[in-house]
Amino acid sequence: HINHGLIIKYIFYFLIGEPDHVTSLHYINPKFDPMDFYSMNDYQKAISAIGYVLEPYDTNKMMGAYGYGGCFNKSTKPSFDYPLNDNPEHPKVLGTRGVLDTYTEALKKVALYGPTNFKPMIEKIRTESRANVSSASVNGHRTLLKYNILVFLTDGTITDMEETIHEIELASRYPMSIIIIGVGRANFDLMKKLDSDDKTVDYRDIVQFVPFNKFIDNPFKIASETLAEVPFQLLSYARKNDVYPPFAVRTVEKEEPKK
Repeated sequence: HINHGLIIKYIFYFLIGEPDHVTSLHYINPKFDPMDFYSMNDYQKAISAIGYVLEPYDTNKMMGAYGYGGCFNKSTKPSFDYPLNDNPEHPKVLGTRGVLDTYTEALKKVALYGPTNFKPMIEKIRTESRANVSSASVNGHRTLLKYNILVFLTDGTITDMEETIHEIELASRYPMSIIIIGVGRANFDLMKKLDSDDKTVDYRDIVQFVPFNKFIDNPFKIASETLAEVPFQLLSYARKNDVYPPFAVRTVEKEEPKK
């Protein structure tokens, strides 16, 4: 467990699609039941399976839920970081069930619109992450107050690949990670390119790609794959920037001899 006074925040980010076509990954089953996994569309299944894996690690269970790839709330302008609860000031919802309900409701009032850009949302969370480290030090150590984890749910489509790669490099300097969940059976080669597991990049690895359909029948594998890299990514940030989570700062404070 990686909390112990450190605030962990998850932000879900969805590609919005057509809910009325049976072949759509976003199709809403007329018999949809949030308690019945097999009545869900592919995105609802991913939210449920991944969300309940991540939820115990979110400090207060309040999770951001944003959409892209559409015009929201009767707007004629496409958005790439729209809060699905229609509340920009308070975009968080309670728990995985809140994310699931908010996504399902949002599908009923969105007009599909391209392109599908990742950069704006990564930039948004990167900007928020600037305040995640204390400015004052305790015994010479700054405190890591919060660690953001941005979860993309996507069918693999992306129209700003180079801009996104550059933004990920910038985001690697801040206390955040990105988990990309591949939904459906599309070609996810572009998503794999964003995951720098091949160690060919010279910046901190902050991206983990998980092909959801590959593990959909194995909840233990989903859990291990989703969380495989986050603890190491968090520790790599702390070590590289000489910051300590709150419990570690308190430990250092106790161990230092009194003058």
